[in-house]
Amino acid sequence: MAPGPASTWLLGRVFFRTVSTRLASLTNGSAAKARAETLGRASALYREHRGFSPDWAGRYHVAISCWVLAAYETAVSANVPPERAIGLVNDALVDSYARLFRGPLRVTLVLLRRPYPFIARILKSRALVRITFGRGFEMANRADARSSTLQVNRCLYHQFFTHVGVPELTGVICHSDHAWIDVLAEKPRGVRFERPSTLGYGGERCAFLFTKVDRDSERSPS
Repeated sequence: MAPGPASTWLLGRVFFRTVSTRLASLTNGSAAKARAETLGRASALYREHRGFSPDWAGRYHVAISCWVLAAYETAVSANVPPERAIGLVNDALVDSYARLFRGPLRVTLVLLRRPYPFIARILKSRALVRITFGRGFEMANRADARSSTLQVNRCLYHQFFTHVGVPELTGVICHSDHAWIDVLAEKPRGVRFERPSTLGYGGERCAFLFTKVDRDSERSPS
């Protein structure tokens, strides 16, 4: 999921509030203090690493990476075990995405009725994919009338977290995709999605596979 400038700002507000509230609950601390510390860390990290992206499109992804890293570091500094800190950030990010985007996505899918052609048009557009993600990602995309594939061979998130020494945080980004994956799976929509591998979960690449299917074949037998 790749937000633009306005939605990135809004996502940040929701994420920092969510992760700080949960951290305070876990440590019996102050949510306001946790939020201020996480925001301060995120700002400092972004100033240090904003040049990590070769273009402006990637700056949004660098910003989100800094949020995740800052929240993780804040939790660890509050004596939360690293594995539990990752789980905390993991849940806060996917819940923040879901809170903002699941409702609009459900409405969009209802209006489209048959979303596969729309998905295929997006994945056919290499320019649109490049504008959305930037040159920090190396992708190969293919789409036809029945199936579409987006393959990520180089991921800015994975490179960033590897660079700062916490590659396991890439999985937080992978998990946040469930904000939209779960919506696709809620009911028959004429499209089947599969993600057999991701870099963040130890794969050699990320593979996003969309297949057009008959809605009746999606329904479970009664």
